[in-house]
This record gives sequence, C-alpha cells and structure tokens, in this order.
Amino acid sequence: MATTGEDPPMSIKEFYTGRNIFMTGGTGFMGKVIIEKLLRSIPDIGDIYFLVRTKKNKTSDERKQDILSSPVFDLLRETSPASLEKLQVIPGEITQPFLGISEENQAILAEKVSVAFHVAAAVRFDNPLALSFQMNVKGVQNCISVVKKMTNLVSFVHVSTAYSNCNLDNIEECVYPPKISPERIEEICNWMTEEQLEMITPTLLDERPNAYTFTKSLAEYILLKEAAGLPTAIFRPSIIGAARREPTPGWIDCYHGPTGIMMAVGKGVLRVMRVDPDGIADIVPVDATSNMLIAIGWKTGIHPTTQPAVYHCTSGGVNPCTWRMMYYIVVPYMHLNPYQEIFRRPYCIEARPRSWYPYWSLIYHGIPSFLFDIILWISGKKPQMWKLYQKIDKALGCVDYFTQREWTWSTTNHTRLWNSMTEEEKKTYNFDVSDLDWNDYYSNYLEGIRKFIFKEDLAKMPQARQRYKRLRNIRYTFNLVMFLVASRIIYLKFETARLLWAKLSSMCIKMVQSIGLNMLTA
Repeated sequence: MATTGEDPPMSIKEFYTGRNIFMTGGTGFMGKVIIEKLLRSIPDIGDIYFLVRTKKNKTSDERKQDILSSPVFDLLRETSPASLEKLQVIPGEITQPFLGISEENQAILAEKVSVAFHVAAAVRFDNPLALSFQMNVKGVQNCISVVKKMTNLVSFVHVSTAYSNCNLDNIEECVYPPKISPERIEEICNWMTEEQLEMITPTLLDERPNAYTFTKSLAEYILLKEAAGLPTAIFRPSIIGAARREPTPGWIDCYHGPTGIMMAVGKGVLRVMRVDPDGIADIVPVDATSNMLIAIGWKTGIHPTTQPAVYHCTSGGVNPCTWRMMYYIVVPYMHLNPYQEIFRRPYCIEARPRSWYPYWSLIYHGIPSFLFDIILWISGKKPQMWKLYQKIDKALGCVDYFTQREWTWSTTNHTRLWNSMTEEEKKTYNFDVSDLDWNDYYSNYLEGIRKFIFKEDLAKMPQARQRYKRLRNIRYTFNLVMFLVASRIIYLKFETARLLWAKLSSMCIKMVQSIGLNMLTA
C-alpha cells in the first residue's frame, strides 16, 4: 500500500531521539554507513544493537573493535568518540532460530528496541540455492520471530533489492507472489542432493539469473505473510556504489558489483566484457541508500500501513548514466591517474555480438595470460594469470545478465517520502540522485578504490605514471612492429600489393618533388 504525503507530526531527528535500534547486517558495507549516519546526525539517539557472528576465530566483541577501526568512523572518532559507546553487540547467527540470539538478549531487545532494520543478506551471485535460501529467506523468518517480541516496535524495515523481480521489465511498488511457495522451495532444498538441486535450480528461478534475486523475492513474500500486522516497509535499492559525500566522498570497502569491475579495468586485467554500452548502469551511492533507509524507518513509524510499503531507490529513471558514459569517464581518468603496479594500460571493449566474446576473450585475456605465465615459470615464479582470468570470466558470467538489460521501476512512494521531508531534512538525509554529477562521482569513486581498497600511497603517483607510459610505449612499439611485419608479408606474397606499393611510392616522390620545386620558385 502506498504511503500518504501528509505532513508528519515530528521530524526525523525527533523520531529517532531516545530510540534504541536493532539491525542485522551492521558489519557490512551499507550497514556501517547507516550506523555512522545515525550516530552522527542524531546525537541523542539511544543504543544501536547490531547482530554480529563470530568469524575467523574472533569473538563478537573482537569483531566490533575491527569494525570500529574502519575509516567510515574516522569523523565520529574525531568529533564524538563517546557516541561509539552506544554500539551494543548482539552475538548471533542469521540462519539460526531467533537469529541465534540468547534468551537474555532477546529479552533486552524485546523491552528496549522500537526500530529494527534487517540489512543482512547473502549477496554473492554464484551462491547455491540452498545457501541463499538459508540466508535470505530463513534469515527473514528468524528476524521476524525476534521483531515480533518487541513490545515497543514502531518501525521494521527490510532491505531487499530492486532486482528481486528482474524477470519483469517494469517493476511496481508491490510484492509479487512467487509461482512456487517458499515452503515448497524449502522442502526441495532439504531433501534433494546438491547435484540434484543444481540441475533443477534454473527451472525454479522463474527466469531469474541467480539464487540471490530469487530468494530476495521469496523473502519479500515471507514478509508480507508472516509480518502481517507489524509496521513494516520493504526497501529496494539498485546497484549500491561508493559514497557520494558521506562519510567521505568515494568511501568504499567491498569488491562487489561495479567496484570489482573498475578495479580489474584499472589494473589492466579486464579488457573485454559482455555489456550493452547504451544500457543504463543503475548505480546509487551508498550514502543515498542509507539516508533513504533512515527516512523510511521514520515514515513507517509515523504513518504505518496495513501492508508493507515498498520503496525503490534507483538512478536510471531520474539521472541515467549508460555503461558507455561510465567508460568514457572512468578510463580516461585511469590514464591520467593510474593505479600502481598495473598489468596493462586500462582499456576495455564490449563484446558484441555476444557470440564473439570467446574470441575477444582469447585475444585480450587468454593469450596474454598464457604468455605472462610462461615468463613467470621461466623466472622461477608460480604461474597465476591463467587462473586469475578463469576467476574473472566466472565473475563476469554472474553479472552479464545485468549489464545487458534495462528495467524501469515505479517511484511513487519514493517521491511521496521525499516530498514529506522538510528542506533541512532533505539536506541532512539526501537521497535525491537527480542532480548527481557522474563525472565527479566516478572520479571520487576511483580515488576511493585507490585509498580504501588498494591502500596506495599518493606520493608514489609519479612512479605509477612512469609505469603507465612505459606500458603505453611498449604497446605502440608492438603495434608498429606488427604492422611492418604484416605489410612485409603482404608485399612479398601478393603481386597486386607490390604494384600498389610502387604506385604509391611514385606518387609520394612526385608530391615531394613538386613541393620542393614550389618552395624554390616562391
């Protein structure tokens, strides 16, 4: 059901003041930005309880300290270090009943929390169906079981994806019922072997490209049925990219989506991919999605609906940027400001028609990686480029579906939410991307990759540029040599070529002589 556009009785800041928040996914890319923005923009907010599971032999508290050391919290550490004490770890596991939360902590959440954000998900496109179902569907059910105990709950927002119904071209702000019920899918996952499930998965996905989008759609349906009566909303962002402004322009700490592509192109590793150059690269900055989620939490608490309100956060409908536009911003910037230790000059072509991809991949990826591995083997080092390109090819296969298609999303609720905010709130919680300058955004994005992922020292930029020039000169020399060799072969093999060469040479000599004569008589 769509929300109303009536003026709210309290502001966003007033709504969150004193409230305790519970969220899953607080350790992820978007989750950290949400936490940082809540603490920085609402100084009097209550505690933020976030689910953390033990990982790599680290306890939940040790993981909390790792998270707090992230650059995303640099500004808070400088301006308001005490606010970080409001972060409260809740040990748990999303796939377990009641999120694996102890009864003691469940009681604390039930008594104190009034706003809940479910952000956690298994986002890898190549995950098997059983794993995606456990994380994305059972995880929602487990979260609902915890949220239902919250006696003071006023708002529960579930983060889905704009591509949950990517089998459709035009996607409305509603929950689409699945052709096969979640219960049936669970039965299939439980009794089939991995091999059997892998064989029938394409049929189960209902024309979707992967288990991620399919299970996110099932999760929405679960929410519609099992969270009935709760003040619930569903948030569907498209491809989430680096920060536009907050906590700092270009901030990024994950390799998914366009980040991984730009990393590979920037290092000169990725040179060809399957993409529709005139298709829309529907990317939204992470701070825009985080701001909108906070606003949705407020709107849901102020104006709850009888059914979950669905909100889309996309850029293609208001400020489209095609893959071609992205390329002509990103690659020239990489030429002027190259990354360190690049393999080849940044460059990438689209393989069109798609059937030509294997040939282009062999030329741009296969042969160079094979030759480089021979050099590594001769020098006593372990060959690695061939395996790297196998991984790249697999990764590209996961995103092909999204780089060659377009969708339109309805944005009625998005517009109503924006219009219900004050001018001051629009500045503080800005999620309007209609005025986003893509040149500035991608320039900051690339610098964010350099700083936060590659962790490169800007003082070494001169050396990086020298390496780029050296590789460029090698490329030009190689092209010239290949041209001369090809010309020589053609000249020796074909009589017509020799006659044409003789004629062109004669014309050039006469032209030079004519120019010289004119200069002497002038």
